[in-house]
Amino acid sequence: MANKTIPQLPEQTGKTDDDLLVIVDSGETTTSKIKVSTLLSGVGGSSFFSADTDNNILQIDRGHSFISGDSSNTMLYNFILGGSGNTMDNNTRTGVNLDRNVIIGGYNNRFFPASNSRTTRNAGIFAGEGHSFGRESDNSVIVGGQNSNINYGFRSAIVGGQNNSFAQSDNFIGGGTDNAVQNNKSGVIAGYSNYNRSNNSFIGGGYDNYLQSYNLNGNGFVGGYINYMNNTDRCFIGGGSNHDINGGATLTSNSAIVGGDLGFISGHSRSVILGGSGLTTSYDEEVLVPNLTIANYSSLNFSGDTAAAAGGVSLGQVYHDNGQLRIRIV
Repeated sequence: MANKTIPQLPEQTGKTDDDLLVIVDSGETTTSKIKVSTLLSGVGGSSFFSADTDNNILQIDRGHSFISGDSSNTMLYNFILGGSGNTMDNNTRTGVNLDRNVIIGGYNNRFFPASNSRTTRNAGIFAGEGHSFGRESDNSVIVGGQNSNINYGFRSAIVGGQNNSFAQSDNFIGGGTDNAVQNNKSGVIAGYSNYNRSNNSFIGGGYDNYLQSYNLNGNGFVGGYINYMNNTDRCFIGGGSNHDINGGATLTSNSAIVGGDLGFISGHSRSVILGGSGLTTSYDEEVLVPNLTIANYSSLNFSGDTAAAAGGVSLGQVYHDNGQLRIRIV
């Protein structure tokens, strides 16, 4: 067929309006129509676009993706583009609203409600495989990775990684495997099998670190493995292994363990363990160091506080007098 301008396109007969793209030229008295599949022939193989009465748009590219709903739910303005096996489905629940969501690419990703009368709106899955959104996950996103899920996680994000999951809101997981966040405004970056159940808290790397301080704030792990915190507020473990900051029935706050292994702070606040193995605090405001070495000891030899003061030693700072340890008090 010779090239034609849009007004010259012939109307295809025997088709319903749903099959046709209607083109009206303001300078013409006739209406031209062309079948959508004709317009898209040769583009994307077996790909096609379709829209339902709720203005959901679906593109299938050699796959089996679908958007499904019923009269007891609203599923408005959703979009699936590319990929294979991607779905948005009310999962036989009632009173569900899955609106303005998007899946782009990937394989076997899905939006589905886990319970009745819940919403997921303005959320997206971009690439990756086996991801899912459950109930009340508005304004959240999963990007890449595999088998991660957001279930009850407003304004949260998972980027990369595998088998990562959220509950609660305003959280972030970046990479890693089998990491979970179960409170608000918290995150896990990389690592394996880390669990964060504390507000405004963070786990960075490591594995099998477990933060169980629900609705408490400002706790963190960096690296290490098999470290644990419970009933803590503003506490920190940096590296090492098998450490435990455990308030039990008594809140522990502002305490830290850095390095070493098998350190234990039990209900003591404002205390610190630095390195060592098997050290345990006994009271608040305690600092435990297994072997303290003063590197610049040769420059701290003074005959009394007056000479120490003249040499720049501060009040409360240690120095020595020919090997005898001193503390400057005047």
